[in-house]
Amino acid sequence: MMSIDAPSLFGLIIAVIGIGGLAVFWIMALISISRCSPLMSGPEAVGWYAIVIFAPVIGTLVWFFFGRDRYALPSDR
Repeated sequence: MMSIDAPSLFGLIIAVIGIGGLAVFWIMALISISRCSPLMSGPEAVGWYAIVIFAPVIGTLVWFFFGRDRYALPSDR
């Protein structure tokens, strides 16, 4: 029988929470791009999706810090 010691269990829990948080952040970016896509041209929307999908962490940060304000809907400002 295999036993898991407390430090490795704690590390596993922290890793699951961290990865889950990043996944939620990434999904929020994709939803945000979808909401702003009517204000973008087709290639711009495809480009933002590509950046966020192929560079999940950095692409998501770039979207939230630079892209979202540029394409914000008037009700979101």
